[in-house]
Amino acid sequence: ALSEVMQNGIDEHRKTSYPFKVVHNPSKKTLSISNEFAVLKRDALITGFTTKKGDDSMIGEFGVGLPGALSTFARLDVKVGIYTNEEIWKPSVIREESFNYAELTKINVRNRREGRKVKFKGVEVIIYDVTEEMWEKSKKRFLFLDATYPKISTSFGEILTHPDQVGRIYG
Repeated sequence: ALSEVMQNGIDEHRKTSYPFKVVHNPSKKTLSISNEFAVLKRDALITGFTTKKGDDSMIGEFGVGLPGALSTFARLDVKVGIYTNEEIWKPSVIREESFNYAELTKINVRNRREGRKVKFKGVEVIIYDVTEEMWEKSKKRFLFLDATYPKISTSFGEILTHPDQVGRIYG
């Protein structure tokens, strides 16, 4: 789920060059992934909806990532919120009687309060209750978050020389 959110942020940055930030706030225990000035419409919650189809510069293209990520966060009981300029989206799991009480993912969408000043213009995903241990694991999965790995630059890319990276390939 975190990979999907990161991927979408990277794709938006590639498409628009809008600032893309990943910020861990240990005192609030949050991880914020944001694209300044970006716009995310509610259609992104519909499985199969995509604006990336046929664009080879984008990572995703099938429109299943964000709905799947939100479902995963909800099923793992990870508190997450997506804040757009107009709305706040929060996933949860419900039991639905009409589906034999099966667990379904529900996305609560509400408008931002009228008259309240929005501090951030763009799209921000906030993951709550992120411990220091979770943050350290995340940094190892996303190389751009931790530039301290020793490396050798070649004309084909970079070779990471740290023992943690033996046998790993990144695209």
